[in-house]
Amino acid sequence: MEVRPPGVSAREWRKMIRPEECPACGKGHTYQNELDKHIAAQHPHVAAQHGVSTNRHLCMWCLKSFARRDHLTRHLRTKHGRAKKKRNRG
Repeated sequence: MEVRPPGVSAREWRKMIRPEECPACGKGHTYQNELDKHIAAQHPHVAAQHGVSTNRHLCMWCLKSFARRDHLTRHLRTKHGRAKKKRNRG
């Protein structure tokens, strides 16, 4: 394991070394949740072996499906002029 150089924050260091590596292609990711998103979107054929959900997000207007919810939200906004309602956090 590499030692963090002085003057580099823990967050910056994690971004530099990208400790979470994709088992299918070797691409490095900063955090496990980023790796999980990558595996679900890019390698769905091996996702289950690594405990990653491959649930698809379906557009209720045109039935197109997306691996990531944020991609569905963008699709709804750009293609159908709709946005998901934001939850009230009050």
